[in-house]
Amino acid sequence: MLNKKYLFLIICFLYCQNTLFSMGEPPQRIENKFKKKDTVKNKQLFKKKDKDTSTEKKISSKQPISSNTISQNNSSSTVKDSKILLPPNIKQTSYNVTSEESIESIRKKLNLSIQRRQFERIKKLLEKMPKSIWNNKEKNIEKELLLFEEIENEEKRFNNQFKKDTNTNQKLTNKINFLYTEAKGKILEGNNNISKDLLIHILFLDKSHFKARKLLNKGLKLQANDYIVENIELKYWRESEINYYSGNYKKAIENLNALTIFESNNATIYERLGSNYYNISLINEAINSWTIAMGLDPSKNHLKKVIEKAKNYQKEQEKELKNFQQTNEESNKKESLPDIEETQLLSVFYNRADAFKYKNKLQKENPKRTLYLYNKNDGSIEVRIKKIKNRSN
Repeated sequence: MLNKKYLFLIICFLYCQNTLFSMGEPPQRIENKFKKKDTVKNKQLFKKKDKDTSTEKKISSKQPISSNTISQNNSSSTVKDSKILLPPNIKQTSYNVTSEESIESIRKKLNLSIQRRQFERIKKLLEKMPKSIWNNKEKNIEKELLLFEEIENEEKRFNNQFKKDTNTNQKLTNKINFLYTEAKGKILEGNNNISKDLLIHILFLDKSHFKARKLLNKGLKLQANDYIVENIELKYWRESEINYYSGNYKKAIENLNALTIFESNNATIYERLGSNYYNISLINEAINSWTIAMGLDPSKNHLKKVIEKAKNYQKEQEKELKNFQQTNEESNKKESLPDIEETQLLSVFYNRADAFKYKNKLQKENPKRTLYLYNKNDGSIEVRIKKIKNRSN
C-alpha cells in the first residue's frame, strides 16, 4: 500500500513540475531567433558603412574635401531626386543658346531652302531658332507653312469623303504639282502676284483642283469673284511681245522670267530674254540667257555670232569706262564741278560709255569747251556745259 502511495505522489510531482516549468519558462529560443535576424541586418549595414568609408577615404586621398564640393554633391543629389519647378508663365524649351554667327548661318540656309522649295527643311531650320529672335519674315513663313499643312489635311479629308477621279495624264499632273510648289515658294518669297497667276493657271488646267482654290482663298484672301480663270501662260507671252516692241524692256524681262516657271525648257524664252537684257545694257545677263538658249536648242547657231559681238562690245565698254574713270579723276583733281545752275544741259544718257563718247566728241570739235558729267539719282548721266556770261554793253 505504501509503495502505491509513493508512486502516485511521484507521478503527481513530476506532472506538476512539467506544467510549472512550461508556464514560467522564459522565451529564450524566441529571443535567440530575433537576435540572429538583427545580427544579419547589422552585419549588412556595417558592410555598407565600410564601403562608404572606403570610397570617402579614396576621395580624400586624391583631393581634399571642401565645403564647396560637399554643397555641390548635395545639390546634384537633390537635382537628381527632385524636378526643377518653373513658374506657370515660363515654358521649358529645348533650344540651345546660339551665337549671332550661327543665327546668321541658319538664316542663309533658310533663304537657300526657300529658293530650292525645301519646305520640310525650312520648318526644321525655324525650329533651331528661338521664337524670340524671329523677325517678321520668319513669323510669316511659319504661318504660311502651317497653312500649307492645313490645306493638305483638308484635301485628304475631302478625298476620303468624295472619291475624286485621278488624272490619267501623268505629264499634266506633274506640271500641276510643279506649279503648285512654285506658287507656295513665291508666297514665302513675298511675291503674291506671280503666286496668284500660277494658281489661276492651275485652275485653267484643272478646274477641280482643291488646293489651288483653297490657297487662293486662305493664302491670298481672294474669293472666286476676285479673279478670272484664264491661260496665264499665253497672257505672259502676249505681254512680253507688247512690252518688247514698245521699248518697255524691264517689264518684258519680268514677263519672260515668269514664263520660265511655266516652260523652263523653252529656248525661245531665253533667246528673247537675252535681247531684252542687251537693250538695257545688261551684257552679262544677255550672254547667259543666250548660252542657255543654245544649250536647250543646239539648232540656234546664229546666237554664237550674237554672243561674240556682245562680248566684244562688253570689252570696249570696259576700256571706255576705265578711260572715263581716269579722266574723271584727273578733272576732279584739277577743278571741282560747278553748281548745276551755272551749267546748261546738252544731253542725257543712261550708259556711262555713251555719255563719255558724246563728251569726247564735243571736246574734239571744240577743245576750248569745258564739259561736265553729272550723275543723277535715277541712274542717268547728264552732259552739261558751262553757261556763257552775258556781256555788258
